[in-house]
Amino acid sequence: GVAASRRAEVWRDEVALWEDTVRRSPRLYTPRLNLGFAYDVRGRYDEAERQYLEAARIRPTPEAIQNLVMVRAKRAMTSGRPR
Repeated sequence: GVAASRRAEVWRDEVALWEDTVRRSPRLYTPRLNLGFAYDVRGRYDEAERQYLEAARIRPTPEAIQNLVMVRAKRAMTSGRPR
């Protein structure tokens, strides 16, 4: 029962799920990319950038690079300054 309760807490939302997955498997590309996306859609651009950068370091795919460029553009538009 206790273990199920703990797992249910992780599954409460997408961010919690991917944060837990990245903690458990920090060298995997897909969890980093998905966590970056979860942060991105919530406007957490700095955190999204860190995850996209790490995903691109692990596997420099066009998707990881494009997501990184897009999150930087979003942050620039919301902050009024490029980074």
